[in-house]
Amino acid sequence: MKRIWQRILVIAVVLGGVLAWLFAPGRSAGEAGELPQETIPTDTSEPQGLHFPFTLASGLVVEEMVSYTGTFYEDGSDEPVRDVAALMLYNPQEKTVRFGAVALEQEGKQLYFFAYCLPPGGRCLILEKQRSAYRESSVTDCRELSIRWQRYDLQSEQVRYVGFGENLTVVNHSPQRRSITVWYKHYDHEKACYLGGVAYSAYYFMVAPQEQRGLTPSHYHAGSSKVVAVE
Repeated sequence: MKRIWQRILVIAVVLGGVLAWLFAPGRSAGEAGELPQETIPTDTSEPQGLHFPFTLASGLVVEEMVSYTGTFYEDGSDEPVRDVAALMLYNPQEKTVRFGAVALEQEGKQLYFFAYCLPPGGRCLILEKQRSAYRESSVTDCRELSIRWQRYDLQSEQVRYVGFGENLTVVNHSPQRRSITVWYKHYDHEKACYLGGVAYSAYYFMVAPQEQRGLTPSHYHAGSSKVVAVE
């Protein structure tokens, strides 16, 4: 009987030692016979900003985003503004942008830029539609909302135009009486770009064959305006 109790005591001591070794402090879950828990990394990085120049789906290129101080052209008010967000849009295509809308996202805010009558090879400094202030933070999204194209013949054999001062004159060389619309934009000759996405128009109603007719349209001056389309 005594020998049986001795064996039981030895087994208990050995088992206690094994348990103490398995669950000793400082041992990992794997060493203790348990599967380690999988750790899923959390992405805490900031959204990556876009780099300019940025090519849109249509092929138009947003060359840069800048701060603009000067005349606000987009709504025709010609009011002075300061530090308004603006982008430089380049048209590398062989046709005119009749209308284009571009949206940028910056700091969670949407910025909208509208372009009218941007001719082939033209660059245009477009001011943010709602006069939003320029920020130096990264732009996280840039896309087209709408784009419409048009082909124009600026100096056809049928219609010619000439600008002098604030006067813009057309000549109808076609054999039919016709109405003529001339589109023009502000132009910075030093920077070689159009100012403002807006385009203005001068309308000549039913011009007779070989008739020469002049107008003094709003926002036009031969030295600071450039004709971009005739129809």
